[in-house]
Amino acid sequence: MGMGHLSRSTQCSPETIRYCEQQGLLCVAERSKGVHRKFRETHYKMLKGILHAEHLDFGQYDDRRLVEMADPAKTDCDNVQDLAAQKLSETRAKIRDLRQLEKSLETLFRNCETGRVSAECPLIDSLMD
Repeated sequence: MGMGHLSRSTQCSPETIRYCEQQGLLCVAERSKGVHRKFRETHYKMLKGILHAEHLDFGQYDDRRLVEMADPAKTDCDNVQDLAAQKLSETRAKIRDLRQLEKSLETLFRNCETGRVSAECPLIDSLMD
């Protein structure tokens, strides 16, 4: 399949596909005589995996590790599980931080009187402290 077909089937821009190749996340596709890339099913699966990992908030370093671990000769389920456990721990910490942020914003919001016209605003004052 060509670049356009891979791009449409993965909903990923050609620029992102080229970037993944340049970064070594996606192996470089063979070229036809007309210098067009010829992507295989393995490219499609790997790109879908990279995109899914990014959707799960794995960073580029993690993407690179996942790509390496996807090689059957290098697959070590313990390493994959360790990476997933680390991501789970980070996600739980973010959720805790977001819950605390939610509580803080609710408190600030409650302290702000609706329709009040004044030079002093409790919400602004709280943010500036």
